[in-house]
Amino acid sequence: DRFAARIYKLQPETSAVMKWSEDKRFTTSISLHGGSLVACYPYDNSKSGARVYAGSPDDNTFVYLASTYAKAHPTMYKGEKVCDDDRFVNGISNGAHWYSLNGGMQDWNYLKCQTMEITVEMGCDKYPLENELLQKYHDHYIPLIAHIENSRQGFWGKVTDSAGSAIDVQVTVYAPEIGMNMTTRADGQYWRIAAPGKYEVTYLADGYLSHVHHVTVGKVNWAT
Repeated sequence: DRFAARIYKLQPETSAVMKWSEDKRFTTSISLHGGSLVACYPYDNSKSGARVYAGSPDDNTFVYLASTYAKAHPTMYKGEKVCDDDRFVNGISNGAHWYSLNGGMQDWNYLKCQTMEITVEMGCDKYPLENELLQKYHDHYIPLIAHIENSRQGFWGKVTDSAGSAIDVQVTVYAPEIGMNMTTRADGQYWRIAAPGKYEVTYLADGYLSHVHHVTVGKVNWAT
């Protein structure tokens, strides 16, 4: 967590998921919940614990990911009062702006694994009836496909030395709305989800000259 110290012992299944996520370093992921109808994005908590907007260095891209999901859903994007008094503009919300939560999975994945995770509340009822599940499927399968397609929304590559071998390189991105540095995997590969726009990527490694590459990211056209 960004602010709160861990005070509880981790459960075995929690530790297993954390290790799995760190080992795999997924490009993007979704945590599926029930209880409202909204797509949320980091950060989940604020320093004061108050309900305030707590945007991450990748806020622009997270808004893009959450908006893509909400717009692909038949009703989420409307932001109507579908669950008690909940109302979300365009069907999305910054996590802490809705309510502040310490130890959230999407924040941990983003900060520790470089995984761009959002949280989707799939509907008002946490325990829908069996005869409601098919409609849930129809409502969410296209948004889920759209999010999977967004795993290709950005830029990626492999950093090697002059002989074509992988090196231990830190890849740093300097651009408006992006501030979280990337690091390559052991095989030299890296990836970065990014909203459409122009970016300047700087490659840095001890003992090597830096290299700057200009990247233009277009919009992925997802299937419907």
